[in-house]
Amino acid sequence: MSSYIIRKTDVSPAPADRFDSAVWSRAEVMTLPNRYLGKVPEHGFTPGVRCRFLHGNGYIFGRYRVEDQYILIRAEKDQESVCLDACVEFFIRPAGNVRYFNFEFSAGGAMLLYNCTDLRNGVYSPIPLEDCAKVVRYSTLPRKVDPEETKPVVWEYFFAIPVDFFVRYADQVKSDLSGQTWTGNITKCADHCSHPCWLSWQALPRLDFHQPECFGQLVFE
Repeated sequence: MSSYIIRKTDVSPAPADRFDSAVWSRAEVMTLPNRYLGKVPEHGFTPGVRCRFLHGNGYIFGRYRVEDQYILIRAEKDQESVCLDACVEFFIRPAGNVRYFNFEFSAGGAMLLYNCTDLRNGVYSPIPLEDCAKVVRYSTLPRKVDPEETKPVVWEYFFAIPVDFFVRYADQVKSDLSGQTWTGNITKCADHCSHPCWLSWQALPRLDFHQPECFGQLVFE
């Protein structure tokens, strides 16, 4: 099991602050392993994905930097199947909880978010749209890219999740995350792009990101 330290910040990063900006310099860099889940595709293309995460001032912040190609973005509304697009994801389970949350972000900004216990057996519930809207998101890509863009591109994605979200939807979550250890996984996919990919921070025995038993440790400074 891998672990990642989510550093505490007194300065909240702005959505447009770039991956290498001063406010993000405190955060550890996570690089997704250059490996595919399932069968290795014949096309041979692998995106490069680096991430940084911080917490503070009532939020969990995330920043992705993706060296990509073959960009397709069709989802325009929250709770659509954003995993079909160029997509980055943040799976997280608060300490002491069975439930976990799959923050799935289309590169265009739409988000799918469930409260999950056992998704593959139908034990989950979609988060209401009014609460999805409280998750701040920013992408350097347009809201929609269709038809597919095949030129190489580097894009960045930002999110800010209110800690109050977890206080409301999970059990035994305190507003100050300092000193807590949660579990989770960071993933990248693009199901319907011409060159699909499925990358995961944690090693998984099969092509399925919904495996909370395989989550790594997320340690809040």
